[in-house]
Amino acid sequence: MQDQMRLGLPHLTTSAPESPVIVCHCAVVSDRDVHTAVAQGARTVGAVCRSTGAAQDCGSCIFTVKALVCQHQAQDRELLEVDGAAS
Repeated sequence: MQDQMRLGLPHLTTSAPESPVIVCHCAVVSDRDVHTAVAQGARTVGAVCRSTGAAQDCGSCIFTVKALVCQHQAQDRELLEVDGAAS
């Protein structure tokens, strides 16, 4: 998490941050919008971008969108590991 903070990337928490972080200024897409897209079934960076409109113009946000999607995937894997350990 400290690496994410050092790089200026928003990080996922179980509670919502006080205010959303804009990750795509062209389309005004926030980290919450990315979270919502993943929660609604977008599983790839491309799917998140199509769903939210991020990275459709200049594309400078693509790495932040990718980092957020990867964070979601890592959290999903952690949940699966914990769930699998209980069975």
